[in-house]
Amino acid sequence: MNKAIVAFSGDPITKGHIDLIRRASLNFEVVLGIGENPKKKYTFSLEKRKSMAEEALRLSGLPNVTVKSFTGLLVDFAYENGIYNIIRGMRGVNDFADEDYLHLVNKNQTPKIETYFLMANKEFAHVSSSTVKELQKHQGQNILDYVTPNVKKELEKEISGQYRVGVTGSIGAGKSYIVRRFMEYGKEIGLSVVNIDFDAIGHEILEKSEMAVDYDVRDALASMFTESEYGVNIVRAGGFINTKELGSIIFANPDALDDFNRVMMEPMHLKIRRKLAESKGLILFNSALLAEMNCGYMCNYDVLLIDADEKIRHQRLVERGYTEEQIVRRINSQMSARDKALILSESIYGSTIEFTNNGNNEEEIRKLFEKIVSTYCG
Repeated sequence: MNKAIVAFSGDPITKGHIDLIRRASLNFEVVLGIGENPKKKYTFSLEKRKSMAEEALRLSGLPNVTVKSFTGLLVDFAYENGIYNIIRGMRGVNDFADEDYLHLVNKNQTPKIETYFLMANKEFAHVSSSTVKELQKHQGQNILDYVTPNVKKELEKEISGQYRVGVTGSIGAGKSYIVRRFMEYGKEIGLSVVNIDFDAIGHEILEKSEMAVDYDVRDALASMFTESEYGVNIVRAGGFINTKELGSIIFANPDALDDFNRVMMEPMHLKIRRKLAESKGLILFNSALLAEMNCGYMCNYDVLLIDADEKIRHQRLVERGYTEEQIVRRINSQMSARDKALILSESIYGSTIEFTNNGNNEEEIRKLFEKIVSTYCG
């Protein structure tokens, strides 16, 4: 099979680039050239752009594509490697004039060079490295539609100064306590540790927020969980939600809980993004339902999964003032730690650190913090 070069700056590599490489590989043995233009300012170093591309291709099922970095003219890189086929992608007809000009220049430099043009597939026609960086700058959502998880993680570090880790586990496992200790340990070493508590954000939407979108959410829940159907009134004065009465419904009915989560997902995402826009350092996505709600992508599937013996979890819930009936409902409404681990382990990227928190052992929790920092913030 003839060899061909697909070349770009890869600052960073996107799913549009990967689609181009995949299609080119059907007819050529592809060498990916990551270029360096001294006049251009890059977000990532040449070495980092190359390593991100290699990992992104591996995650995308293209591990056999050779990735090389180069400086100077593309035609010189092609000549040095004995490759005279260059594949260029075009996102639209506006790219044609520029690409035709570059083709003629390359031909003038090395007559053997041939350029092949591939039009971007419709789903990737709007995807570019600059767009991805702008989205990250403003904490846009759905960035994984544009890049692979490893690239998303590097964008968060480089542009936003963030290291994202999920914290999850069954109710009563001690997540909140460990998060508080992490925040204290962070202060000791000068590392900002930010707790994005999904429960607290949910309560803000249901009980406090006066944003127009949150009034719509509460109206939707009021229509969904009517007193005539469930026997309780979840609406308080001012249109706010009585979360105690709402809990009596959703924790006793799995389908109702799924409906509730579906309505809450989008407004919660907005508030999480607002919080992220003002946060740097180690970001903890603190939610008991991180696996159940398929939110592992928010922390790139890097998750701390906390568990505790059932008797200890039960005692902690008693100390919080829950009745026996409430404890049973809440425990039964959530997956076991084992089931959460199975869901999280199905990810093609990321890692899960499992920790048993039976006694709030300070030494063990500090070691856990140090492991998290060295693993994700290094």
